Amino acid sequence: CLWACFWTLESWSTTSGRASFERFVRSWPNRCPLWIVTFLLSLLDFFFALDLYRHWDDESGAAYNPYVYKLYSEVREAEWNFLFAVTGVTFVVSLAWALAEIFRESRTNVGSVKSDVENYVEGLTAHVLCGLWIILVCIVTMPGGAASLLGNLYFTTWSTLFSVISTLIWYHRDWRREISKVIREEEEKYEHTKMIIRKREEKRMARMAEEEEEAKKKTSDAESTKVEEDDDGDDGILCENDPVDDDITISIGSDYPSSHTSSPERPRAHIASSD
Repeated sequence: CLWACFWTLESWSTTSGRASFERFVRSWPNRCPLWIVTFLLSLLDFFFALDLYRHWDDESGAAYNPYVYKLYSEVREAEWNFLFAVTGVTFVVSLAWALAEIFRESRTNVGSVKSDVENYVEGLTAHVLCGLWIILVCIVTMPGGAASLLGNLYFTTWSTLFSVISTLIWYHRDWRREISKVIREEEEKYEHTKMIIRKREEKRMARMAEEEEEAKKKTSDAESTKVEEDDDGDDGILCENDPVDDDITISIGSDYPSSHTSSPERPRAHIASSD
């Protein structure tokens, strides 16, 4: 009935354009909504357990029901103390985390970002509470336990367990999301560094290619200049300082026409001698 009234009120508020309680709850930072739910359920469970512990043997309680009277009379004192301790610790711790989530937002921390130490402490707290509530439910809701009969204590005990488990699941989901975010950031950093190194190598290779091309150009220019100098120096005229080959000089002198040096020789008449 309470849930139906709340759902009707929420639907009417959303349809009429007024503020939505669900949107308001979702706007709370991090895991604040479940910590508040855990606080309320554990507080109710504590008061229900305390009321049952104090009044189960009254005349208005189980005095006229032998089965119920026998059941609660056999519940050990340690079981009641464990129930009070777990519910009390749960609503105090959950209230502390809810207040920490609500009042963390500030001008310097608009996104309500938690530190690593706070995340570790919250995760440890959620794991410890989840383990305690699993043990508690296995003890008090079994036949013969303090919350074994259907009633307020039974339902609030199970509801608080589900709330604590939901908080732990939410923590693990955010934890995995943070790990995925860190891995993605590292991959992006690696890709960025690789791109920078690749561009640097491309620039270095391009510079080396330019230097090699310039070196080849300088070498070709030097060779062409040397050939031109050799062509200019070899014009066919012997200079005084040029070495002269004697054999070439003699051959040139012998081939030179003899008319320029002496008169032509007359042919000699061959007189045949007769025997």
